[in-house]
Amino acid sequence: MTAAKTLVTAVISAIALAVPVRALALDADASLTRLIQVMNESMPPHSNPAAIAALFAEDGAEIHPFGEPPGGPYRGRQAIKGFFSGFDPRYQAWTHVEKSRVVGGRQAVWEGEAQGHDRATGKFLSLPIVFFFEFDDSGLVREHRVYVDIHLVKEQMGR
Repeated sequence: MTAAKTLVTAVISAIALAVPVRALALDADASLTRLIQVMNESMPPHSNPAAIAALFAEDGAEIHPFGEPPGGPYRGRQAIKGFFSGFDPRYQAWTHVEKSRVVGGRQAVWEGEAQGHDRATGKFLSLPIVFFFEFDDSGLVREHRVYVDIHLVKEQMGR
């Protein structure tokens, strides 16, 4: 009887330990889906940088390892809101088109195209882009690293 109880306890413990890991992965996937959706809904022409910043943890970070925009890296919601505010003066429209994603635990990698039209010239821009996200326990972004070749903007604009 004791061996059976021990086995049942071990199985229940294993299940209990496995469920949060799976649930956390599903939450990261849902958080990623929500974030990309809110970004697309909140970029020009419907600019709402506060909606994007609200999906970041209070001390969240926006980092661009291939070249920080002026003022970057951005830490905290206010700074992140300021970063996303910079899209409206530059672009008539901006969206993210998904190519692939990988989610594991609290982390997600999203690959796609950032596409938009330059406000001054109307020229179409399409940039291959990779996002790396780390989410906190509540599904907010702790860190967002953006990998994009910023030289492609100048190249596509003919500058």
